[in-house]
Amino acid sequence: MSSGYRAGQYFKKKLRWLPAPCFNAARGTYRFFLRIPGPGECLGRMRRGIAQWRLRRMLSRIPRVARDRCWCGGELLPFRWHEGFGRCAKCGSYVNRQPIRDLKRLYSSPLYWHRVQEHAAIESRADLYRKDGRLERWLELVRRFGQDRRRVIEVGCAPGVLLAELQARGYHCLGVEPDEATAKWIHESCGVEIVQGLFPDVALPGCEMLLALDVLEHSAEPEAFMVRIAQLLEPGGIAIIQCPIDRYRLDPPMGEEAALAFNEFEHLFIFTDAAMRELGRRAGLEVVTLDEKPWHMRHELCIYRKPGDEGLEQG
Repeated sequence: MSSGYRAGQYFKKKLRWLPAPCFNAARGTYRFFLRIPGPGECLGRMRRGIAQWRLRRMLSRIPRVARDRCWCGGELLPFRWHEGFGRCAKCGSYVNRQPIRDLKRLYSSPLYWHRVQEHAAIESRADLYRKDGRLERWLELVRRFGQDRRRVIEVGCAPGVLLAELQARGYHCLGVEPDEATAKWIHESCGVEIVQGLFPDVALPGCEMLLALDVLEHSAEPEAFMVRIAQLLEPGGIAIIQCPIDRYRLDPPMGEEAALAFNEFEHLFIFTDAAMRELGRRAGLEVVTLDEKPWHMRHELCIYRKPGDEGLEQG
């Protein structure tokens, strides 16, 4: 069977007729009719389908490891919405059963930032973060929870725009990135100091605030990740963690965002509030709040605090 035929089968479903709603003002109802995509739209879908198929084929060739237990040690139960994930019987986390082994290779600049994230390459992500509201939301969280905590580390800091904004406001900033080329690009384009390495196995100084925004779900060992955060934070320090947390009681979990949340190539875990509390307990961190509204579903927030130094204000 030719690769062209297989590619055709992959994106064939993208070329189906699309139902389009038509509103009936007299009856106050919608009527649906079939809209046939035009030649240009069909060609665009075909090209995107081929690109996605090639990317999936390339990613599927990266070696994987088998996982039959959750990060907390719980047994994995079947998950009917995605056979590649299991649900922990203990903490409720969703666990990738066959995660990619070589994370540094996955998150290398040419592959991740120009193929996997082709819709928003690293060079254009700063503008995206400003437009979609996430940068403003992050800055507001830092103002509220870390106004008096001036030494900040961000793990997985690409494209560097948040640290650049904080540095301009007088914070002492340090970023962490697993890929050398990405770290160099951020340093040169944003003027922020970047340490290259895969967290938590990287040497870093202590800090008063640590940010990990859309990073924890990519970590092979979430507990070690959180323990390292606790080690780096000074007493009274704050950690702002953003990651997919199933807290909406939707079926499937995460609702319309399920396909993006349960990404078998990138995401190793989808968490629950119970899992976030347990991670904090094991790391020795207090949960400040789980109630902060995310800028978008699939990017939920959890704020932690390292006990001690009660004199520091919460902001």
